[in-house]
Amino acid sequence: MRKLEKQRKQKNNGITLIALVITIIVLIILAGVSISTLVGDNGIITQAQNAKIETEKAEVKEKTQIDIMEKQSETQGDITKKDFIEILNQYFDNVPTEENLPEDLSTVILPTKEEYGGHEINIGEIWNGTFVKTVEELEVGDYIQYNSGTNGTILCRVLYPGDSEYGVQIISDKNVKKVTMGGSSFEEGKTSYNSTIENLNNEAEKYVNSVYATDARCVGSVPTVENGLFVNKDSETAGPVTMQFPYKGSTSIDCKSTDSNYMIDQAQMQSFDLWTTGESYWLTSRDVASTESDCSFCMRLVNNDGVIYDDGMCSVEKNGNAKGYWSERGLRPCILLKSNIKVTGGDGSEDTPYTIN
Repeated sequence: MRKLEKQRKQKNNGITLIALVITIIVLIILAGVSISTLVGDNGIITQAQNAKIETEKAEVKEKTQIDIMEKQSETQGDITKKDFIEILNQYFDNVPTEENLPEDLSTVILPTKEEYGGHEINIGEIWNGTFVKTVEELEVGDYIQYNSGTNGTILCRVLYPGDSEYGVQIISDKNVKKVTMGGSSFEEGKTSYNSTIENLNNEAEKYVNSVYATDARCVGSVPTVENGLFVNKDSETAGPVTMQFPYKGSTSIDCKSTDSNYMIDQAQMQSFDLWTTGESYWLTSRDVASTESDCSFCMRLVNNDGVIYDDGMCSVEKNGNAKGYWSERGLRPCILLKSNIKVTGGDGSEDTPYTIN
């Protein structure tokens, strides 16, 4: 009897231990399931964190898109790289420069600023349209069709780019017309000589289309710009000129002196192959050429081969004879464009030049 009771107690103890083990195993499983439910890949906490991240990313995307649309509403639906980058810099770090920003924005992934969570976002998900160029983005030598208004459309080249101290200036690729200077008498020649810089610049101003440009000048004048206008294009050098003739002493004549106005344009144009056109054209610069026999008052010109020559407007010989001369050469206007004028079409080559609007 006692033996049977002992066996029963041992049996009961065995069942209790197995139940305990099973209970522990079940609890462990339940704990694992609970933890997985909370922090696993699809857990509640993980999902909450992901939702928070997506909400923060969506907020940045929305703010960026709103800013883009506001800018487009100001520019008839267009946006430049410069404007786009300014918007991105408000919300993102490591934003590339204009030069390094690719046309395909789906290749650009940027981190948002810390206050927006520091999340990486593909910029192509925000906007992946086409950027419009402005004249400030053009390079020296680019070809561009310019509508001069009453004088029609002329093919031009970029002379000074947007990052120069002279603003964006374009120059006609060829002569736009011929201009006669000088006169058949000494007085006519002298009058023309003294006023030629101003007269040539006045001719160039006829090619200003106020929709796109603010001012114009003839090539070879001083290109300095202030407040959207040329400030020294009619720069004059002092006179009168004192001529020295052997055995005749000195003679004073009421003519302007030699200047070097052309040298700024010359250096720029020769560096970028804009100087030689196969045609002769005027430079708005004077030269006084004095020899033992006479003194000539000349305007500078560029000949067909790109060599600078003097073209006499009048002269005085040592014996007192005074003469006048006249000459006809081409005009190449330099046009100062307004800021942020849009560039459309073409690729800047001679065959497919840019256009502006």
